Amino acid sequence: MKKVAKINILLALAIMAAGMVVAGCKSAPDLTQAQALTMIQAKYDATAPTGAGVTVNNDGMVAGVTAKYWTRTTIYPNKYWADFTLTADGKKV
Repeated sequence: MKKVAKINILLALAIMAAGMVVAGCKSAPDLTQAQALTMIQAKYDATAPTGAGVTVNNDGMVAGVTAKYWTRTTIYPNKYWADFTLTADGKKV
């Protein structure tokens, strides 16, 4: 008998929890595309900018130089290392 009572209590609690979840959900008002874009842009403007690291293999380096996304600024003596700066096109990408 105790087992059945525990199961009934747990079932009642689960139903109550589900009811609270459903009752607590409120639909948001419909947004136009312009309003949504304004909200997204405001979030981006409020967020502090962060840097991004870019790791590229040899094929990617060749493709980036060919597309003029970056230019080589320094070549190190071992001929394997170099420093690159982004061009205006590279910053857009």
